[in-house]
Amino acid sequence: MAREYTTSKTLHTYEKINIEMVKGDNLTLVLDLDAIDENDQVVEVPLTGARIKFTTRKTAEGGTVVICKDTATGGIIITDPAHGVAEVYLAPADTENVTPGKFYYDIQVQLADGMVYTPVKGELVIVTDVTH
Repeated sequence: MAREYTTSKTLHTYEKINIEMVKGDNLTLVLDLDAIDENDQVVEVPLTGARIKFTTRKTAEGGTVVICKDTATGGIIITDPAHGVAEVYLAPADTENVTPGKFYYDIQVQLADGMVYTPVKGELVIVTDVTH
């Protein structure tokens, strides 16, 4: 069973989630996105037509991309667009050639209307596996 992290976050702020995973393992990140409407009520964010990106780099300021997933190119599936739910999948091949260490990631959402949000960001620590 893949390790799974879940977040439920409003789009007005970001949530910092630090993740630790074993090199060469599966990892699933489940996003359940909400927003605050003009009446200060929590509403679900429809993801129909949205594009979601997961990017990992060695430094938070930039540099070479270590892992990249995207709804357009694969690795992210919008599983319930009406209710703002999507899943990011990391496969063993995504980390098998990565030197263990600390990396930085974020998840960016571009809604169908063009609005861009970064609801989740944090550190991704990849640790060495014992069984190769």
